[in-house]
Amino acid sequence: MGFKREIVLYTHKGCPGGDRAISYFHQNGISVQIKDIINDPVALNEFRENGCFATPVLMIDGRKFVGFNWRMHSSAFLGKRISKDCS
Repeated sequence: MGFKREIVLYTHKGCPGGDRAISYFHQNGISVQIKDIINDPVALNEFRENGCFATPVLMIDGRKFVGFNWRMHSSAFLGKRISKDCS
């Protein structure tokens, strides 16, 4: 890919959008840190500190994106300019 983004996914087991995001990242060889807000109290605290209320939430280089839409976010994953911030 060349340019590496820091991508953090806040999700939990059974979150359909989180499951789609994880599948997308794995299929495309994209490195992502997955944080389970149900089983990890530190992750839940970070999630709340970022003003989040529903999963999934992506943090890409510190910018918050609510939900998962690979078409909208793929340029951010591939290291191109982030064009749409959903926060």
